[in-house]
Amino acid sequence: MCVDAHLPPGSKVVGTGRSEPPFSESVVRAWPAVPGVLAGRWLEVEVTALARDGTRLYAKSQSEWLVDRPRSERIPGDVRRVDISEGRPGKRPFLTDRVRARGRVRALVRLFNSLGIVQPVSINCPAEVVGPVVTFRFRTRPAGPAVARASVSASATFNWSATTAGWACVPIDVTLRGRGRAPLAGNVLTPVDSQLHVHLARPLRP
Repeated sequence: MCVDAHLPPGSKVVGTGRSEPPFSESVVRAWPAVPGVLAGRWLEVEVTALARDGTRLYAKSQSEWLVDRPRSERIPGDVRRVDISEGRPGKRPFLTDRVRARGRVRALVRLFNSLGIVQPVSINCPAEVVGPVVTFRFRTRPAGPAVARASVSASATFNWSATTAGWACVPIDVTLRGRGRAPLAGNVLTPVDSQLHVHLARPLRP
C-alpha cells in the first residue's frame, strides 16, 4: 500500500504492516516534536479487503501534548551560591561542594530552569534500587536558607530526550521556598560533572 498524496510537510514513514487473512496493509507516518507543545504526532492508515468485494479504510491519529512548566516554578535568578551534596538517604554525604563563582552559579540556574516537568502519563518502572542521591541547594545569601532544593538519583544520566516518558522513573524532586513542586525531567548530572569537574554520576548497582 502506498500513501503519498496530500501529506502534511515533514512527515515520514515509521512503520508498516501486512496480515492475511483477511488481507490488510497499514502504514504509520510521524511528524517531529514541537518543543514545549507536542512530544510526538503520528497517523496510521490501514486498508483491509472485505469478504464481499469491498475495502475498509481505517485511519487513527494521536498527538502527545506536553504539560508546560509554570514560570512561577522556576529557580530565582538572584541565587548567589549552590551547595551540592551526594550520599545515601539518611546517611552522611560522602561528597559536598559549594559553587560560588557567579558564572557557574548562573549556569546551574539556567540548566535547571531549562528542564520541563515529568509528564502525567502512566509508565511501568523497574524495581526501585536505593542508591546515592545528589542534592542541590540554591541560596540567595551564604548564611540564609535555601530558596530552592533539587534532588535526583545519582544514576539518572540516561541519554534520553527530555520528553521521554522514562524520566518519570528517575524524577528530579524540587522544593521551592519550602513547597514541593512538579518533578523535573532530564539529565542534569552529566553537564554538572563537566562544568564543575566532579563525579556525581554513578552507575546503578543492586
